[in-house]
Amino acid sequence: MNNIIQQITTNIAKKLEKVLINSLNNKYDFSDIVEELTITGKQVTSNMLNYVLEELEETIRESAEIREKYTIHKRAVSRKILCSFGELEYERTYYKNKLDGSYIYLLDNLLDIEKGQRIETNLRSKLYKNSTKMSYQEAVNILTDGKISRQSVLNIIKETEKIDNLELEIPERKEIEEVYIEADEDHVATQTKGNKEIKLISVYEGKEKESKKRRKTIKKRSFTGTMDPEEIWYDVLDYLDQAYDIDKVKTIYIGGDGASWIKTGIKIIPKSKYIIDSYHLSKYIKLITDRYLLETGDILEIEKLEEAIKTTNHHQYKEALKNME
Repeated sequence: MNNIIQQITTNIAKKLEKVLINSLNNKYDFSDIVEELTITGKQVTSNMLNYVLEELEETIRESAEIREKYTIHKRAVSRKILCSFGELEYERTYYKNKLDGSYIYLLDNLLDIEKGQRIETNLRSKLYKNSTKMSYQEAVNILTDGKISRQSVLNIIKETEKIDNLELEIPERKEIEEVYIEADEDHVATQTKGNKEIKLISVYEGKEKESKKRRKTIKKRSFTGTMDPEEIWYDVLDYLDQAYDIDKVKTIYIGGDGASWIKTGIKIIPKSKYIIDSYHLSKYIKLITDRYLLETGDILEIEKLEEAIKTTNHHQYKEALKNME
């Protein structure tokens, strides 16, 4: 241990000496110093973390209790994971359980690093938080120097860890008549606990046209987690109360697929009204129209229904559905 500390200390001293000499010789300005020391800090963190992982790996491997329960299947299996200081590569041992024949990386299991995880938890949290305030690509560029894709940020929103939804900065309280909420869920496989249901809730003020085929949400705020339905809905309520003057809000629309946990929101969110969201509405209507066309061959009523949906003509929409019964 003393050797690694001495080595790290020596490297830091050399870097500091280099910075001082270049600064005195007018080769470095303030920005250069910040950049150089930032790089040094990341290198030092990486070296220390590598040392800690090596020591943990050796301790596990030499444990009498571990030897009693497991046999070594494969040594020095490399793995890479992206951290805030850069990409870390480390090696660990793959074990076989003597009792049930299952396989496991005990170091990963000890540190709660999931199978297939490419991004360290704290960095994922930062990416998630920043993705609510800027574009996915901007969050990627700022926090990882562009080392991951925008799709990775989208995947993070569906990750299994609960992120404190109210840690993020809340905008200045404003008056608005309508607020829209879309709720959905996804199921993500975990290493040890089977599947987890991830709740996804988006709160926004409406949608505006971005291009001919695309509309974007206004002031979107995302919530996600694996907690009980009431807990995530109370997170949403806390946000609404801080972001908007609820007394001035006339209606809060909650859209979803009709799942019971989504309808729980109606009981918690004041002035709320449940509606089927556009995705599931389109899905259900397609089922209706496909069956109607198969049974009758009449495409006229289907065209009327499609036009009613397109123009949001509720009277025409109800009439078309009635004619198709």
